[in-house]
Amino acid sequence: MPRQSILVSCPAFEARAVCYAGGRGMDAFERHPAHELFYQTAGISRCQAGDKAYKLCAGAMLLLPAGTAHRITVPRQAPVRGIEIHFAPDFLRPLQPACPREMPDTALQSGEAVLLTAPANGEPLIAAIPQRLARLSAEPEAAAMPECRLLLAALLLALRPQLEAAMQPGGPAAQRLAEAVQIFLAEHYAEPCGLPALAARMGVSPAHLSRSFKRATGVGVNACLAAMRVRAAQACLRAGEQDLAAVARRCGFGTDAQFRRVFKAACGVTPSRYRRSCRQQKAPAAAGE
Repeated sequence: MPRQSILVSCPAFEARAVCYAGGRGMDAFERHPAHELFYQTAGISRCQAGDKAYKLCAGAMLLLPAGTAHRITVPRQAPVRGIEIHFAPDFLRPLQPACPREMPDTALQSGEAVLLTAPANGEPLIAAIPQRLARLSAEPEAAAMPECRLLLAALLLALRPQLEAAMQPGGPAAQRLAEAVQIFLAEHYAEPCGLPALAARMGVSPAHLSRSFKRATGVGVNACLAAMRVRAAQACLRAGEQDLAAVARRCGFGTDAQFRRVFKAACGVTPSRYRRSCRQQKAPAAAGE
């Protein structure tokens, strides 16, 4: 029997920031006439989509085909934050003549939700696109839509390898394993998480874990772990944490040198410069209050 759900209308394109309270989430199952891409930026949540359940952590993206009944719940007290992007099935069609291959949104024709992860090697750019789309969505439609269309296409193209892997035989099993690994790492990124110990915990060999995770997410386990640690460090620095060595320890980096190296590789700047930039951005806002 189909799950009872509420049909929620939406425009041809819409992107907005959302926050679900800890211990709650969505009040009821919803479905939309448009496709939805949910990018989770903080917290751990559970999404029931159709007859499947997905666990999401920060950095996860869930692609929901139009009409999919879904509900996000937050099992823990910490809130979940993210960006919801809704787009009509024909929203990207004007770009098709200029695209040498099929637009990646064709994967949505399968009718099944797909759990994705922002690629670690391009994460700052990937993470910036949903945030930019949320800002553009508030602007006049005629001026903003061309850029929204291009940015959404760029985001889906960056995620194409994962979309294609999910459509291949064996993809769902690899995705389930990758999902379990991501949830574990999201809860334990501050601890030592070597591949052999992680594989033993998952009941598979290190080689199988490495191959399956890479096939499902497009990145390696170590790259995913590094991205989670960098996101946690960014949050500490934005909150005004002063001691960089303390931030490194709190976020799972073995040494200060490793912290600087990994952070700069991901963000393009050192932790100290990132912290300085955050302070400078806060200063004008405080002066205007």
